[in-house]
Amino acid sequence: MSEHSNIYYPYIRGIINHMASLEVKHKLETVFSERQADTLVTVVEEAIHPVTSDLGDLKAIVRDLAVAQKALAEAQQRTEQRIGALDGGADQRH
Repeated sequence: MSEHSNIYYPYIRGIINHMASLEVKHKLETVFSERQADTLVTVVEEAIHPVTSDLGDLKAIVRDLAVAQKALAEAQQRTEQRIGALDGGADQRH
């Protein structure tokens, strides 16, 4: 099962992200006020979102490339088998 085939994945991912944000916020509150910590968490989340979104896109592209590479390798193997069969037939005629 792929990582995104589970219908609950977005919800689970959201909960994990929220828990991580709370943990970061608590750490920031040891040196900043609650309001400053909230602001920092928000700014970091907004900055990271495009990167994580791009990373998800890249993972999908890599997955697609892996599938295509496997198909090409299988086609190459079939081609080599056919060439081998043709070479064998040519040798028998001489």
